[in-house]
This record gives sequence, structure tokens and C-alpha cells, in this order.
Amino acid sequence: MIDNPTYWIFGDSFAGSKSPASWTYLLNSRIVNYAINGASQYRIMKSWNANNSLILPSDVVIFCHTNPYRIFVPDSVDYPSRKLSSHPHCDLVLGDALSNSKEWINAASTYIKYFHDDNHALDMWAMMVDNITIDIGDIGCKCIHTSGFKIDALDHFYQIAQDNPGDINHMSITGNKLVADYITGFIN
Repeated sequence: MIDNPTYWIFGDSFAGSKSPASWTYLLNSRIVNYAINGASQYRIMKSWNANNSLILPSDVVIFCHTNPYRIFVPDSVDYPSRKLSSHPHCDLVLGDALSNSKEWINAASTYIKYFHDDNHALDMWAMMVDNITIDIGDIGCKCIHTSGFKIDALDHFYQIAQDNPGDINHMSITGNKLVADYITGFIN
């Protein structure tokens, strides 16, 4: 067991809630939370790259990796989902784009038809996770790679989220408690 580590969290909306009932706060530790609602894996990696020099070997890092198919959108683009106060830096999810204006439906449809490739998306996602894992090894800290999505390569809490839906990190209070217990058990 690590005595009084700082917990650094990088990820998407499954870790982004600022609620006291969020699993991120239920860890009862010093928390530095860089999770971003709607973040692509690229945005998560960029946040990691900008902050990993602050992490000590005695700290704990938790990655809540996102859907491999989420597409990075530069902050300069006026993406409609960014109008939500909770999602000012969110990236594109094809399902959301298809429910927006005709412009976004056309853009998403064109992307899917001409540019999207499942293997490319999965390989790029895996390379970003691998690069983060190499950095973690260099730091020497404890780390858990998790996700609220069903991604076989990770220790994920997908089933907890599915069984306990709600408004805090997409889970109920019970779901958040279960995730906090899961992570605490993994870390200890």
C-alpha cells in the first residue's frame, strides 16, 4: 500500500464529474483530476503529456480511456455539443454528430463513408495507450488503465456502469461507490 499518494486522473466523462458522490472523490485521497467530458484518446494523451512531469513515483495514476472511435476536434471548431457548459472541449462522437444540424450530419456521413477505418482507429488508440504506458514505466508509479466502455484490453468498469446507470460519471451513486471500491482494491 502506498502512503498518502496523490491520485492523478486522466480521462473522459466516466471520470469527469466534480460531484462529491463521484468515484474520483470517493477515493479519499489527494486528487488531481484532468478528466474532460467528451475527450478523445488524443485529448487525454495531450493532457497526460502536458502534466506527467509533475507525477512522483509514489503517486497513483488512473486513466479512464475513452471510446477508440471518438474523433479529436480542434478547440477552434464550433462543434454543437460544446455549447453544453459541461462539455466545452468535447470531441466528436459520430452518434452525436448525426443528431445535430445537417452540416454535422453531412460531415460525419462523409467521414464514415470515405475516411473511417475501424482498424486504423483501434491501432491509433492502442498506440496512444502504449505510449502512456511507457511513460508510466519511466516514472515508476502505480497505474490503472480503465474505461467505462467495453474495451477488452483494459481493466474496465463497463459492466458496473451498465448495471448502475445515472447522472454522475454516467452512473448512480451505487455505481460510483463500486468503481471507487474496485480502484481502491486494485491500488492496494
